[in-house]
Amino acid sequence: MTPELLAITNCQNIADLEVINSKDNDDLISFIRMKNNLPLLCEQLSGMISKNSITLKKIILRLTITLISPSFFPSLTNLQYLILYNDDDCGFYNSIKWQEWEIYLRMSFFPSLQYLETSYLPCNIEYLIIERSGGKISEINICHTLESRDYLIENERLINIISMYCSKIIRLTMVINPNNLNLVGNIFSNCVHLKKIYYTKENNNMSDTKDVLNYEQYVIENFW
Repeated sequence: MTPELLAITNCQNIADLEVINSKDNDDLISFIRMKNNLPLLCEQLSGMISKNSITLKKIILRLTITLISPSFFPSLTNLQYLILYNDDDCGFYNSIKWQEWEIYLRMSFFPSLQYLETSYLPCNIEYLIIERSGGKISEINICHTLESRDYLIENERLINIISMYCSKIIRLTMVINPNNLNLVGNIFSNCVHLKKIYYTKENNNMSDTKDVLNYEQYVIENFW
């Protein structure tokens, strides 16, 4: 639904707002200023996100992540739910200035973050988000492209970061390098609330993946 149409309908009790690929920034800004409570805001204007940061609890950024500045992250102290999709029909954006993202994420703290989902982000960005969380994350879903799955060292660090900072995690979905399978035990030991874990193999063999997923569910359900 376009901002113009929403304004015409005069909706005064908006609780959820998701804007994808909107280019009508002036009308969007005007629309946002009409509302007092925006717990869900997904749009491309970092300045307006910052101004509404106190009420923001859920953010979903899809497809146009390359077009938004991450300068709003330090103001999101009440954020509980974060989805960052850096893809467009599974295409990877190589033009993103990830150094800028690192700078602002290092300045951020998300004490209330409970859900994190990422798609095709560099591992170091995922590290920072998890490290800067308040240890309350209950679900993580991380997806990488086939081309990025030969990341043995990065994957090892990601597993260790999750085991260190996500003691309350209940559900985990991620890609695991076969050479790092032995490290999954650290997650089992430190994340005592974990009930389900899903991971895919780097060969992307669906039959193998199904067997692995079923096996992991069985192990966790009988681990304690």
